[in-house]
Amino acid sequence: LHPGEIMLLENTRFHAEETSDDRVFAKQLADLAEVYVNDAFGTAHRAHASTEGITHYLPSLAGLLMIRELEILARLLRDPARPLVVVLGGSKVSEKISLIQRMLSLADTVLIGGAMANAFLVAQGYDVGDSKCESEQVDVAAEVLAAAAKARCELLLPTDVVVAEKAARGVETDVVEVDAIKPHQMALDIGPATVREFVNHLRNAGTIYWNGPMGLFEIEGFGAGTQAVGEAIASSASVTVAGGGDTVAATRKFGIEARFTHLSTGGGASMEFLEGRSLPGVEALMERGGTVAAGRRPLVAGNWKMYKTRPETMQYLREFIPLVRSAGERDIVVCPPFVSLETAVAESLRTNVGIGAQTMAAGDEGAYTGEISPEMLRELGVQFVILGHSERRDFPYDTDRMLAHKVRAALNKGIRPILCVG
Repeated sequence: LHPGEIMLLENTRFHAEETSDDRVFAKQLADLAEVYVNDAFGTAHRAHASTEGITHYLPSLAGLLMIRELEILARLLRDPARPLVVVLGGSKVSEKISLIQRMLSLADTVLIGGAMANAFLVAQGYDVGDSKCESEQVDVAAEVLAAAAKARCELLLPTDVVVAEKAARGVETDVVEVDAIKPHQMALDIGPATVREFVNHLRNAGTIYWNGPMGLFEIEGFGAGTQAVGEAIASSASVTVAGGGDTVAATRKFGIEARFTHLSTGGGASMEFLEGRSLPGVEALMERGGTVAAGRRPLVAGNWKMYKTRPETMQYLREFIPLVRSAGERDIVVCPPFVSLETAVAESLRTNVGIGAQTMAAGDEGAYTGEISPEMLRELGVQFVILGHSERRDFPYDTDRMLAHKVRAALNKGIRPILCVG
């Protein structure tokens, strides 16, 4: 290849050696390159030659999308804004039973819809007619219901459903209570009463994780529940994360994808991560010394206060940047006053020096006079922000609670917070 050219390989899964993590095949892939960057979070839960094997032969790093996926999902486990509401749907209980069990100890509320809800309804003694149901999972569903009764987490199932005699467009439909499904009927969507109950819980959430549609949304007549729940999540002021696959397809069908905090590119990978399982593609990067998550490299950051006009900022950076050009194994950040940010960003383009702000407000609007919002910083191209300066902690405005809001607001805008603890 010549500089500026890109080579796209055929789908590696056409090779049996890919899925068996064959080291000879991995070495053949590695011989094509000098550096390996994994930005495919959707395959990170598989130990394949192109995700795990290749890391044995090349310097290996995480891509920006991989980093964002891990940061967002880790926050759901570590420190979600409460209440944490988890919405789970889709067709198979077996695919999500481990996630449900984990969420009983982490979430405040779990809402279950879609065909997977049928196994839980059968476990409660209801007849779901011809509805799709994993009969072998009914006992497992009963165990989950028993565990939920003892947990602090509230688990909610549909109370009414949209039924039809077959899953096809244009068929006659009806809305019935879950105890009134007839033997020849199929439950194909959650009903309006269930929608209202689910939306009430979503309206007050601090964080929402959604994985799986509420019905057969691909067919007209059975998508109202998925659309209503999706709209409620997208309209929420909370942190909202959609978990890959059919969920992301639903957000795009109903035109709400742009209103989510994050759309995960890996349905299976995100579920396994939230279940607490290790992801081989991520573990491989960590074991080979890669930068898997932001903040794992040494970071050197400094700010100057009310010094340096824009021309002085320009001159300073032109002298400073060459001095640190060879410091490749650490992040270097300079944080000038607000008025010099745009100048600093322009001077640091295509260098190893990042630019940060000295502080920011928590909200995009309504900040105190003279404050700057995270959206304004993102528009300027600012990558970092220092939060929690000791002198600002002396004022009631920068309490620990307010700093928590600021950190979360920065992460939501893709800005890396540097927390000052002095």
